[in-house]
Amino acid sequence: MLTRRAFIVAGLAMPVAAAAHDGHSHLPLTVAAEGRVARGGGVVVTLTLFNTSQAPVTLSGAAVPDAALTAFEPVLVLSGSVIEAELHLSFQGNVPERFSIFLDFGDRGNGRVAVTM
Repeated sequence: MLTRRAFIVAGLAMPVAAAAHDGHSHLPLTVAAEGRVARGGGVVVTLTLFNTSQAPVTLSGAAVPDAALTAFEPVLVLSGSVIEAELHLSFQGNVPERFSIFLDFGDRGNGRVAVTM
């Protein structure tokens, strides 16, 4: 049986997931995002990060237009690692069906990943 993690790792090897850094940096990191509505109307986004570089990378920040980040801690992604991290969001109005998360990897670069609810 194919597990979720195995499926994601296999998918991360494909170029379609490269949108995480949107071509603006040479950051060897691939990010996939999955969102769900939580109790109280908040949104929890699970990020799956795959670091293909020889050096660790830290996700130091995130931002979503029209939403407040209610819970986030910096995430260290070691070389060759696949990890999951959660972002907790609170939207000012209705939760959109699709939105972008802007990811900040400090001096290593930045980019965005799309979330479809």
